[in-house]
Amino acid sequence: MSISLNSHNDERLTDDDLKNNYFNYVQVNGRRVKATRFFVRNKCKLQVKKLSIHYGKEHGYHREVKFDKGIYLKLIKNTTSHFKFEGINLKREQPKETTLKPFKTFEEDFIN
Repeated sequence: MSISLNSHNDERLTDDDLKNNYFNYVQVNGRRVKATRFFVRNKCKLQVKKLSIHYGKEHGYHREVKFDKGIYLKLIKNTTSHFKFEGINLKREQPKETTLKPFKTFEEDFIN
C-alpha cells in the first residue's frame, strides 16, 4: 500500500473524495492533512502476470530483470501511458485498456 499525504490541502472531504479512498489526518495544531491510499502490490501483481503470459515467461522472472540504462533512455523519449490501472478512478487520463504491443521484450515492458 502506498499513502500520499497533502498537508497543503485544508479542504473538507467531498462525497467523491470518500468514494475514491481519500481521508483526512489531523495535525497536532488542528489542521487537516488530506491523504489517499493506493494498493500498489495487487496492481503490480496483475501487471506482472499479464507480462509473464504475454511474453511466455515463468512466474517470478521479473525478479531477475536488471535495470538497463539503454532501454530506459529509449523509453523516456515516449511518455505515452500503456498501462490501465484497473479498479481505480484516476483523475488523470489513462488508456482504456493495457496494451503491450509497443514493446518487443518483457524487460522493455517491465522497465516501462
